[in-house]
Amino acid sequence: MLSDSWEYGQRSSFLGSGPVQAEVGRTYRIEDQSQAEQLLKEAVARAELEGWHAKEPLTERTTLYWGVKELAPGSGRLFIALGAADPINDPNGPRQLSIHLEFDPVPTD
Repeated sequence: MLSDSWEYGQRSSFLGSGPVQAEVGRTYRIEDQSQAEQLLKEAVARAELEGWHAKEPLTERTTLYWGVKELAPGSGRLFIALGAADPINDPNGPRQLSIHLEFDPVPTD
């Protein structure tokens, strides 16, 4: 179940040094915690089916996937992670699935 989402379009950097990448993020609450690792594996499999290539593959010991893909205007980066829903107050508590996309800035000249 979607618990949080956000999007930032390409924008000017705080220091005016050029454009900053666009970003999209989604966080999903996992109802059945016994399925958390399986959901992570399924999300990674789907990403790779869609053409994302692992820079940091998922292993038996990791809960973070980092993939890259060439897109029409530039490169994209995809991060899929399984982590604590409340890492500060309950780091060993229920897990959530986070998906974060970053896109290279598109020249505006």
